Amino acid sequence: MGNRPMNIPMMLSMAAVLLLGITSRAKCEYRMLVVHSYHQGYDWVDHVNLGIKRALPDTGVNVKYLYMDTKHRTDENWKIQAGQKALAVSQAFKPDVIIASDDNAQAYFASQLSKKPESPPIVFCGVNGKLSDYGYPNDHVTGILERPHFTNTLRLAKSLSPNIQRVTILTDESLTSKQNLAYAKTLKMPVEIVRYVKAENLQQWLMHVQQANLDSDALMVLTYHTIKTTSLDQESMSPAQVMAATTKICRLPILGIYPFAVDDGAVMAISASPMEHGFMASHIALDLVRTGIKPSQIQINNAIEGMILFNLPAARKHHITIPPHLLKMAKGIINEPGQQAFKFKPRSN
Repeated sequence: MGNRPMNIPMMLSMAAVLLLGITSRAKCEYRMLVVHSYHQGYDWVDHVNLGIKRALPDTGVNVKYLYMDTKHRTDENWKIQAGQKALAVSQAFKPDVIIASDDNAQAYFASQLSKKPESPPIVFCGVNGKLSDYGYPNDHVTGILERPHFTNTLRLAKSLSPNIQRVTILTDESLTSKQNLAYAKTLKMPVEIVRYVKAENLQQWLMHVQQANLDSDALMVLTYHTIKTTSLDQESMSPAQVMAATTKICRLPILGIYPFAVDDGAVMAISASPMEHGFMASHIALDLVRTGIKPSQIQINNAIEGMILFNLPAARKHHITIPPHLLKMAKGIINEPGQQAFKFKPRSN
C-alpha cells in the first residue's frame, strides 16, 4: 500500500495549491508606493509610469500609485492637503519602498516622511530643485536629478537657424519652472538670453510673447501648465489652449525642453527622458528592498539621456530645414499637426 501511486487528480490539485501559494507570494513580495506631484494623463507622469512598469515585469512588486494633482490645482492649501493625503496613504499601505516623482512630492510629502526614524526607503526622480531645500541627502533618501537640456537645445537651434542669437525664456509660476529658471541662470548659454520671465495668467503670458516678437530671435517655453485665464481662477487652463494662443501671435520659432512643447507647436526640443527617470528609480528601489542597504549608500545621480524631438510643420513655417541625419537621431517627429512627437507604447509583457 505504501508503494501505491498517488491519485493523479490529487497530485494535480496539490501541485496547483503549491503553485498558487508560490505565485501569491511572488505577486506580493514587496509593496511599492509611487507618489506623483501631478496627474495621470500628464505626458511626463504617464511616461515615468511606463519606465517604472518596464523595470518591474515579474518582479513580485505590488505597486500603488497616488497623484497629488498640483498642476490643475496650484494653491498652497491644496498642495498641503495633497501631501497630507500621501502621508496617510503611506501609513495605511505600509510600503517597503517609495518612489516620489518631481518636486512637489518632495516639498509636501517625502521631505516630511524621510525625517521620521520609521520612514521606508525613498527614491526620488524628476527633481529640479536644490536637494537641501528638502532636507536631502539623508539616511532614507536617494534618487535621480533632472537637469533640463537648455544649452544643447539652444546650440542645436542655432546650428539649424544661425540667425537665432537672442532668446526670451518664458514659463509659468510653478515650482518646477522656478527651479528650472534658477538652474538656467547658472549656465553659460550659447546665445544671448534677452530675459527670463514668468507668467501667472494668459494675459501676462501673451504680453511676454508680444515683447519677444519685438526684441528676440526665438522664444523658449518651459512649462505652461499652471497658466490660468485670470489670476483669480483656481483651475489652470488646458496647456494646449495656452500654446494655441501663443503660436497664433508668436512670429518667432518656439523652442522647448519637454516633449509636450513640440506636441503643442514648438519647432524642437531636447528633453530629459521621463522613461529613464521611472526606469532608473525602479531599479534603485528594487536594489534597496532586495539588499537591505541604506538609501544613503547609493549615490544621487543626474539622469543622462536627452531626446531630440522635431515638429516639421512648425519648422517649415519658420523656414528651418532639419537635415536627414538629425531626423534619424530624433526620438520623436511630428509630420502633421495633431500628432504626438513622443509616445511610447507599453510592451505586451
